[in-house]
Amino acid sequence: MSSNGGASNGVNEKFNLTNVEQYRVKVMDFFTTVLRQSGTHWVALCLENELVGQGITKEDAIKKLKEAIESFEDVYNTESDIYSSPISITELHEFLTMEGSGVR
Repeated sequence: MSSNGGASNGVNEKFNLTNVEQYRVKVMDFFTTVLRQSGTHWVALCLENELVGQGITKEDAIKKLKEAIESFEDVYNTESDIYSSPISITELHEFLTMEGSGVR
């Protein structure tokens, strides 16, 4: 589910962060997530910064991911030695093909 109330479209879901402040670096106003089921939980992976969120439902996983992104952005903009990069194809492949994963 997107933060603007839109319906979830599955694998490639974009959401907007609310209350984004002025940062020393350009902050994206959307992030791309990949959702997969792992046992009884859902895992949401952000492709732009390799952060993850986990929850019982898709919505819980996305909510946790949003919280992780907001926390990371706070630290990233106050610390000078924090590194961020998009996920590599190899890491994405591993995420999608982990045993027990059910990509949705």
